[in-house]
Amino acid sequence: MTDSGAGVLVTATSGDGPSCCGRVLIVDDEVNMQVVLSEAFEDEGHSVSAASNGAEAIAAIAAHDFDILILDLKLPDMTGIDVFRRAREIRPGILAIMITAYSSIDTAITAMKMGAYDYITKPFNVEKLLMVAGNAIEGTILSRAGRLHGPNGAVNGTVDGAADTDAAAGASAPAPAREGWMLSWADPAAEDQEFGGVVGSSPKMKQLLDISRNIAPTNATVLIYGESGTGKELVASYIHKKSLRSRKPFIRVSCAAIPETLLESELFGHEKGAFTHAISRRLGRFELAHTGTIFLDEVGEMSPAMQAKLLRVLQEKEFERVGGAETIKVDVRVLAATNQNLKQAVVEGSFREDLYYRLSVVPLFLPPLRERKQDIAALASRFIDKYNKEFGKAISGITSEALEHLAFYNWPGNIRELENAIERAVLLARRDALMPSDFHLGADPAHFISLGINTQRGHDVAVGVCEGLGDAGGPGRPSGWGGLGDSRNSGGDDEECAMSLEELECRYIKQVLEQCDDNRTHAARVLKITRRTLLNKIKKYDL
Repeated sequence: MTDSGAGVLVTATSGDGPSCCGRVLIVDDEVNMQVVLSEAFEDEGHSVSAASNGAEAIAAIAAHDFDILILDLKLPDMTGIDVFRRAREIRPGILAIMITAYSSIDTAITAMKMGAYDYITKPFNVEKLLMVAGNAIEGTILSRAGRLHGPNGAVNGTVDGAADTDAAAGASAPAPAREGWMLSWADPAAEDQEFGGVVGSSPKMKQLLDISRNIAPTNATVLIYGESGTGKELVASYIHKKSLRSRKPFIRVSCAAIPETLLESELFGHEKGAFTHAISRRLGRFELAHTGTIFLDEVGEMSPAMQAKLLRVLQEKEFERVGGAETIKVDVRVLAATNQNLKQAVVEGSFREDLYYRLSVVPLFLPPLRERKQDIAALASRFIDKYNKEFGKAISGITSEALEHLAFYNWPGNIRELENAIERAVLLARRDALMPSDFHLGADPAHFISLGINTQRGHDVAVGVCEGLGDAGGPGRPSGWGGLGDSRNSGGDDEECAMSLEELECRYIKQVLEQCDDNRTHAARVLKITRRTLLNKIKKYDL
């Protein structure tokens, strides 16, 4: 390793250069830096130009159609932020990697929020810069090819061809701007429908989706805040699918679901013999996500030791497998999510402050369902379609009375609870459309087992359970609300209410089996027990 130029570490490259070669503009007032970076990018097959100040850079951007800028934040005549802002006006789709000293990281983060692809701090490794830039260029070229050929392989008219022709002819007029922020030929609404998952027409969701679309083509780290069940993973997947890495891996990791002793091996992999039962080398999630995206769910659950290791990967883009000595370099975009207040966790000392700022370059706040109730109708429609297909049902929709009923409930479990309610309703519904009586929001099935099915007493207790939830139930519930059974056919028979617990359990299971057309897997799901437990109950009660 030799030192060439201020702030640059030159190492031998691995030879695994980018598969797509692009047009690079290096903007730096240090001649040594220009020379080192130009030679490195040319060795990778890229076409390289250089500028020593902001004015030269803007003139070059106006005259030529570059794929990416390597842009120093400190220039003699203006800031790198000013150059990038002007470059975006000339060519909205142009990418930029900002080069910054630690003292100006806040400025680099500002550039990321404006749409810069990534930032690298001095001193930096040229190989690392080549890897990040190469993947950005490859994503740009692939997305351009997608727009050229259209959704069915048909060739579309494109400004890229005109830009290349002008460049080849040496035209001095600015080439038409490339639409680098849109990764397909469809409008945003059509893309959202195609990607599926994220549903929302409420103002808060529209704002969140707009921000997500804007930051998707960058390499910015995103921290998604939201209560459990709000759909944080779907938002992360949405960002990945709209990014330049959309054709690369999307790896999900639930930090809360993996024991602390295994999380390091899960993230970074291990070598054979690293610990008991490590009988072979295993690649970690970061390695599997190379050139793609990794989603770290419930990142606030990480121990301090794991937080330090994650910080190193974010800063240096390298790590070692457990039990290994080889340093593994990766290019991975990190999306993280949490249901905790990480800023408060920093104050309390349970979460590292430096890691917090690394993760929270772009914070997104996913609203709970109770704050976006106008989305319930669209969500219910999607879930009805989903479970119609899964259960072989033909539910045509949901009545306005049922939607009103759903809107009165405050959904402490958010979208996950709504999906569970729709799943159960579709499975057990006996009408063409879902009615208010198909839902028993907030009620515990155990109350129905112990107090009777299809009895007025059971129904009254079910209502009481929900009303006792306070905000979870809410006042003013519409008429027609029912529990698991239909109380209209009940006579409130005292003898029925005096049945033993086993008799009630037997009757309950029998009713659910009938409603599920004797499909035991579906019945077990409704009863919230395992299929094996249900089979044991069927045998016990001779059902």
